[in-house]
Amino acid sequence: MLWNNEVPSTAHLTAADIWVFLCNIFILLSLIEVIAVHILVKMSHKQLLLANKNECVRAESRYRREKQAAKRGRSVSPRTPIANGRMFEMKHFDQDLLCSTSTSNYDTLINDYFHRWSDYYSITAARVDLSARIILPLAYGIVVLIYFSFYLFL
Repeated sequence: MLWNNEVPSTAHLTAADIWVFLCNIFILLSLIEVIAVHILVKMSHKQLLLANKNECVRAESRYRREKQAAKRGRSVSPRTPIANGRMFEMKHFDQDLLCSTSTSNYDTLINDYFHRWSDYYSITAARVDLSARIILPLAYGIVVLIYFSFYLFL
């Protein structure tokens, strides 16, 4: 007696196929969550290194910014604005700006800026992780209840 003679030739879904599909969906969702949290934590760490004046990270960031500006055909240095064919000189504006901001104040502003972004990314990563820890198991439980109620009671 051959087993192949008793199996129908049409393709059909079994309960096990659906179960494997559902489990793979939740594994994929968990993997996406882990990747998103990892990216956010990595960005937070980079901002923290920039705030702490890590020269290697700052040089890499500066190089990437200059490379992107060169691709766009723009230079990183500010240009004098041109209107109606005439160049406007901004000497007085630049001098006022330089006089009003001291180096220590500038360093403090930059430090605070990078710390704010670092905090934002780390808090966002924590929120995504916490919500995934709550939502994914609840959703999995609901799907399991629907699955077993459908296949056991119908």
